[in-house]
Amino acid sequence: LNYLPRSFRSSSATIKLTITSADSAKRSIVVPKGTSFTSRVDDFTYNFSTTENIVITNRSPSGSNFVYTSDAIRIYEGNYLSDTYNVNYNNPLVYKISNKRVDLESLLVTVFEDNGTTIQTYTRATSLFGHDLNSKVFFLQPGIGDTYEVVFGDGVVGRKPKNNSVVVIEYRVCNGELPNGAFRFINTARIDDESNVVVETITAATDGAVAEDMNSIKFNAPRAFTTQERAVTSEDYENLLKTNIVTGK
Repeated sequence: LNYLPRSFRSSSATIKLTITSADSAKRSIVVPKGTSFTSRVDDFTYNFSTTENIVITNRSPSGSNFVYTSDAIRIYEGNYLSDTYNVNYNNPLVYKISNKRVDLESLLVTVFEDNGTTIQTYTRATSLFGHDLNSKVFFLQPGIGDTYEVVFGDGVVGRKPKNNSVVVIEYRVCNGELPNGAFRFINTARIDDESNVVVETITAATDGAVAEDMNSIKFNAPRAFTTQERAVTSEDYENLLKTNIVTGK
C-alpha cells in the first residue's frame, strides 16, 4: 500500500547550561554535537545528547571567573549507531537499517565516492514529485521483520550513487516512551574542558513513542492509500493530518 509505519521516536527535553570558567582567555564555550547527559526514570538511567554543535557566547564576570549561560538547548534520548554498505550496481540500491528501534527523524545518509575524496550528503524525500537525476535524495520503505530500508534514486528520479562508493547510514536508537518524564539531567563529562557545569531543566522529557503497532497499521494504511496525497473529503484531510504529524511536518 506504499505506507511507511511510524518508527520509534526519541523522547526529548529542553535544558539550559551555566558554565563557570577560570580561563580569562576564552571568549566562548563550545558544546559539541553528541554531548551527553543522563537522567533516571524509575530505576533506569537514560542517555540524552545534543544533535548539533552549540557555541555559547553569553558570558559575564563573576569575581575572577567568567560565567557562560546558554540559550535553550534541545536534547534527545538514545544512542547513535551506523550501518555501512558498498554500492554495487549488480544489486538493488536498497540498504537495510539494522536496528528496529531507529528514530527515522534522526537519519543522516552520506555517500563517499571516488575513494572517499568526494562526500555526498543525501536528504530524505517523502514524494516522487520535484526530483530529477541530480537530486541527492533517498526514500524510505518498510523492510522485513519490522525494519526499514533506505532506497536511492535510479538516475532519473533521484541521483544514483556512483558504483563502488560507500554508503554510511547514521541514526539514533531510542527507548520510546520509557524516558518520558525525565527531569533531572547530569552532564557525563567536561564540556570544552570545563568541569563547573550546572544543568537547568526548562521542560521535562516528552514525546517519546514506540513504533506503530499492527492494529494501527491496519487502520491507517488503507486510508493513506486511498488518499494518495489528495485532500477532497474531510476524511482525506484527517488522514493527511495524521501522516504529517507522524513525519513532523
